[in-house]
Amino acid sequence: MREEMKKFLFISILFSLLASCGTSAPEIVDTGQPGQIKVVVFLDSNRNGRPDDGEAALQEQVAISQDISCPAQSLDDVTFKTANASGEALFDGLQAGEYCISYHGDLLPTTKLAFLVPLSSEQVLTAYLGLVEN
Repeated sequence: MREEMKKFLFISILFSLLASCGTSAPEIVDTGQPGQIKVVVFLDSNRNGRPDDGEAALQEQVAISQDISCPAQSLDDVTFKTANASGEALFDGLQAGEYCISYHGDLLPTTKLAFLVPLSSEQVLTAYLGLVEN
């Protein structure tokens, strides 16, 4: 019985360690240099959450914030930008940290409506926002 208890404890501890390994947040490196996040907004015709050949770029408004909650609870600390004709909204000069990208328009998202993006110094990231008509 004692050996079975040891095995059970060992397996429980091992399982806990393995489970926690995959859930750690990426490390954010801050050297004091800014980074940038480009949000690509597209009409997700096939609703697969990825931009595919032939899917149109959209000039929709996207937002970025560093609020504790995502999406931000207050619009006071939110920066809005409208994507250009290529469907791109560039947020540059960003300090290292975790940013919330969100959509505040009338179309339905095929990707997450709001999502966190960890940004390190000097990093250039691209985030995708797929949308479809109601």
